[in-house]
Amino acid sequence: RLERLETALIADTVAANRLVELRLSARDAMVSRTVEMADQSWRVETRLGATSDPELAQVNIEVFRPEGTAPVSQLTGFIDTRAKP
Repeated sequence: RLERLETALIADTVAANRLVELRLSARDAMVSRTVEMADQSWRVETRLGATSDPELAQVNIEVFRPEGTAPVSQLTGFIDTRAKP
């Protein structure tokens, strides 16, 4: 049980970090990537969706174990789509 909780917590942190990256720079938003955290590899898949506000995009982030087919963590957030200086 503790291992599952630890895995979920790390995956949640990976997803939150990805959302912060996108808020800072939305480049490569749709890229699937592998990241390392807590001596483990995680596959992160990101999808952008439209909202009723053209300056705001919905971001859906899923975090998987490298060999996994079901996400360990899912996060939905929003990012500003206006060009950043």
